Amino acid sequence: MKLATSTALVLVTLQNPVPVPQLSQVPVGSIEGIVLRADSADPIAKAQVLLTRVIPPPPPGANPATPATPPPAIPPVITDASGKFSFKELEPGTYRLAAIKNGFVRHEYGARTAGGAGAPISLPAGQSMKDISFRMTATAAISGRVRTSSGEPGAALNVQLMKTAYNVQGQRTFQTVNSARTDDRGEYRLFWLTPGRYFVAVGGNSSTLISADGASILFLSGGLVDGSSTNAAAVYYPGTTDPLRATTVDVGSGGELPGIDIVLPEQQVYRVRGKVVDASTGLPPRTVSISLIPRDPAYSGLSSNIPPNYNSTTGTFDMRNVPPGAYWLRAQASESTATAVITPNAVGRTLSEALSMATSSRTAVQRTLDVGADIEGVLLELGPGISIPGTLRVEGAPLPTTPSPRVVLRTASVNGIASPTLPLNADGTFTLTNVMPGEYRATVLGMPVDYFVKEARIEQTDVLNDLWVITGPVRGTLNIVVSSGAGQIDGTVIDSRLQGVPALQTILIPDQNRDRIDLIKTAVTDQSGKFTLRGVAPGNYKIFAWEAIEPNAYFDPQILRQYEDQGKPVLVTEGGKILADVKMIPK
Repeated sequence: MKLATSTALVLVTLQNPVPVPQLSQVPVGSIEGIVLRADSADPIAKAQVLLTRVIPPPPPGANPATPATPPPAIPPVITDASGKFSFKELEPGTYRLAAIKNGFVRHEYGARTAGGAGAPISLPAGQSMKDISFRMTATAAISGRVRTSSGEPGAALNVQLMKTAYNVQGQRTFQTVNSARTDDRGEYRLFWLTPGRYFVAVGGNSSTLISADGASILFLSGGLVDGSSTNAAAVYYPGTTDPLRATTVDVGSGGELPGIDIVLPEQQVYRVRGKVVDASTGLPPRTVSISLIPRDPAYSGLSSNIPPNYNSTTGTFDMRNVPPGAYWLRAQASESTATAVITPNAVGRTLSEALSMATSSRTAVQRTLDVGADIEGVLLELGPGISIPGTLRVEGAPLPTTPSPRVVLRTASVNGIASPTLPLNADGTFTLTNVMPGEYRATVLGMPVDYFVKEARIEQTDVLNDLWVITGPVRGTLNIVVSSGAGQIDGTVIDSRLQGVPALQTILIPDQNRDRIDLIKTAVTDQSGKFTLRGVAPGNYKIFAWEAIEPNAYFDPQILRQYEDQGKPVLVTEGGKILADVKMIPK
């Protein structure tokens, strides 16, 4: 009886099925294109094309602590004999596309320079994009031989290829892009190189380049030493130990540039030994940073990065293979975050703020050192820095308390010792602690985008627009004024056909005080070429929009002089909003 009842229920269910709601399917799309050689437009077969989905920003109100689920990886495709590729059944969204192949520079879709960053692709639902075209640049190679001044091969030596670049602070640096070891005949070969201008150096465990009065300077150290004290620490093509006389190598697309030979001159190197102690206790610090910095103004901002071989038990250090020259010898110590004590006034602060307060008890010392022989018995006594009281006043809307704004002295030198950044007190007062002698500019970090620093003075001295030279204890109070009345610029970048240019960086540069990096603003145009620059302090500016430029190269005064008349002049008033159309500067 029970079985019959169950069977009847099944039959009723089958005869009257429950309706299942149908999920609406979003139409899928596709991306198709071709990969060609940039020099001949010939197709490139067997290139690998990579497509990645861009993670969309979280919706308003979403929990920032909950990470977005990454989209599934899209398998790469390989171009056929005619250089064509195709991605099918793609969901609508934003993508990035790139092509790679041995012997060619990696190319991202939308990039305006070889090896540069590309632009995202927006794929609407159900759309097929069939006009994607890559033009890949062939890489190059350089080769040469390293030998000593007596003609012997320089075997098993490190050869570095470097290019100049600019950091966000406007300082010119060297980036190592390739390296190789010489063989037993002293020969080397560097391959798969992006076309460009390079420096070649033999030896060295570090490299730095800065711009001083328009001069590019390279400094390497510690690579060619074999235990004796008669080998050069670094040699630059074609064979000089003077960084100012290094010759650049221009590498074109495809082919090989042979004959980049380097002769190793003899150079005496020396040893510097000494001891570091805490002046207040007479004991060596547990951790300390010791560095040699060239004292010549032409080498401002350079650090030798020679290992100090510090012994924390005895406080002794031993720096070997030091080239002759005039240096600053600097030692700097601070408590580690693992052993720092959280003080009572840190209660209620964030963890990063509390650690910053706990580790601000930095001590340092700096002294001159002229190296022309081995030096023994150097004594470095660490002591506390200078304390500077200050107040911050706000004009307009009050500053939010989260995140907490911070007053900081930004060092003028890339290797200077910046002041600790501690949060403001509730009444706007603050104290800059452990400030070392040096050249600084006062600024405020952590402000909302529509605020700007209006004034910074110590007594009657302007330390916002002028360098503040600190040589000893400071008298007076640092007074800073912040305004909520920053200006805004809305505009469009247009090309020679008066069409908007998408995905192009626009740069706002002041007519005066161009070494104040807080005045320089950047924005990237949208799909229609529009941009918005916010947080602009009052003043006269020019807006530049290069079709192709090295990252941060607009800090170079020589580049600005070349394009000064192609910038769009604008005058920004406090709280003002202006419109500006900017012509793209073609490459």
